[in-house]
Amino acid sequence: MMPRYVFTVLIFVLSIACTNQDKSDILVKIGDREISISEFTSRMELTPRPFYCRGSSEGDKIIALNALIAEKLFAIEEGRQSDLYKDSLFIAYIRGRKEQYMREELFRRMACRPSELDSSEIAAIMRLSCNVYEVEFYKLNDDQAEKIKRDFQKRPQEKSAIFNKIDLTDKVPLHTVEYKDPEYPALHHALYSRAWETGDVIGPVRLRETKHMVLRIKRVLFKPIVSETEYRQRRSQVIERMVEKESNVRWNRFLSRLMHQKSIRFNPQVTFKVAKIYAQQFMNQTDNTLSQPPEQKDFINFLSGKTSIMDSPMFELDGKTWKVKDFRRLVLSHPLVFRKPDMAPEEYLHQFKLAVIDLMKDYYVTREAYAQKIDQSDFIVRQTQMWEDAFLARRHRQRYIDQLKANKKFDPERMKSRYTYIDAYVDSLQSKYSSVIEINYAALKDIRLSNTDFVSLQQFVPYSKIVPEFPPLGIDNKLDFGKSMKIAGLLNPISKKTNNQ
Repeated sequence: MMPRYVFTVLIFVLSIACTNQDKSDILVKIGDREISISEFTSRMELTPRPFYCRGSSEGDKIIALNALIAEKLFAIEEGRQSDLYKDSLFIAYIRGRKEQYMREELFRRMACRPSELDSSEIAAIMRLSCNVYEVEFYKLNDDQAEKIKRDFQKRPQEKSAIFNKIDLTDKVPLHTVEYKDPEYPALHHALYSRAWETGDVIGPVRLRETKHMVLRIKRVLFKPIVSETEYRQRRSQVIERMVEKESNVRWNRFLSRLMHQKSIRFNPQVTFKVAKIYAQQFMNQTDNTLSQPPEQKDFINFLSGKTSIMDSPMFELDGKTWKVKDFRRLVLSHPLVFRKPDMAPEEYLHQFKLAVIDLMKDYYVTREAYAQKIDQSDFIVRQTQMWEDAFLARRHRQRYIDQLKANKKFDPERMKSRYTYIDAYVDSLQSKYSSVIEINYAALKDIRLSNTDFVSLQQFVPYSKIVPEFPPLGIDNKLDFGKSMKIAGLLNPISKKTNNQ
């Protein structure tokens, strides 16, 4: 008899916000392709830009926009005839990216519905939000948290004495928490769901898989709101936290219905073999950790050549037998996500099974998203196209350079100049497609960029990068092609680099 695992709903929504991820305003149209305002700002703010457009000036914006337009033009030139479309891994990657966006959009639709917040509850939390807590705390694993929980239940009046007997560090760690701090949602809710006093013990609070925290209030300070601006900001934070909490409740209810009466039964022998192969390829064998999530390209070799087990049943779920080859097909577009990337060797097999369970949970969520035709929404189409075009443009740039290098007249020094072969090629494509390019100058003028580099990643999802890398496609700082999408004040153009500069 294969052991049975029931799908439990335990969700920590760390990277999906209840905000509209796409604005209807389009910044650029290029034939049937579009660059939205939100895509432009995301590409500028969530991954490092080159030094030559890292600032926040109008010139920096124009250089950056020209690079993104060039990326679309390169992708168009590469076209559907690209050999990328014959690459099964590329197809699986784009599908995986699309389906991750679909699950996020399903969360917004199912969980982020407008709700009528209780004004008295808002006022109560506003008062609580002025409390600043200085806390003593210990981080606990599952066993430690369970033991302390049992002790608290047996002797509820002696929690502080039990806390004193915890001996995990030389000195009890201290931390100061304000309402505005980006703590774990569960921890934040525990601290600000009621008024705590000095000496109160909170927890153990489950932060995420196998990580817990127990806290004791060492001191309570009161930090009043002193200005109208601070009041508005705090009220916005309170409402955002309340909406986040309610959204998670709704999502958990939805998942409970979706996964009702579904359980997974692993074939122990086959699962052990697959888990061992996975560990050999992706895990650091000295400490059983994932030093970093495997790149999707790494999975092309996962289980390759293991024909002897491909048709073996790995697990049963909802009346269907999933073979190893079925599991591998899913992993190609949805790399496993471990709840606990740092684990003891004896924990690995259990954590591997949990990662498979989460993979199958996402499988059902994705299936529901397809049923609701979320894949056809403008946002999903545009986001998927962004990644597809980034890869197509990268491939086309490399093919163009390879063709240049095959020519005897190719001058490698020109690739280091200020007007490279790529700059010249971008100019020619701007002229070629000028008649089908429309630019929303008014929207561009209103965009404000920072001049600080960020590398933004999502946690606990198959694909952590939020946007593709910035495309290295020239330093053109003048918009001298296309037409205006709207009649608005034009940006002051900056003269374009020429061959002689």
